[in-house]
Amino acid sequence: MTPEAAQQQQPDVLGYRVEATDGHVGKVDRHSVYVDERHIVVDTGVWVFGKEISVPVSAVLRVDESARTLWLDLSKAELKKAYHDQMARYFGTDH
Repeated sequence: MTPEAAQQQQPDVLGYRVEATDGHVGKVDRHSVYVDERHIVVDTGVWVFGKEISVPVSAVLRVDESARTLWLDLSKAELKKAYHDQMARYFGTDH
């Protein structure tokens, strides 16, 4: 799927603030359009040392377009675990 096709299939949430159940975790990264329509990429900034985490869209509770914010049904600890799980899966190590 091309990035343009992926962008047409999902709402444009690039750059939106991302909130976990227990606070702010980052923003929707521009790389989201390169993944697929079932995931977004969250740029965590300094929170997880500038890492990007792929999050399934099924974890999104709601999106507020006027506030440019989306809320996840995940805690910060769950997101950190997801990051470490993704690194172990893709690189065979824990980064």
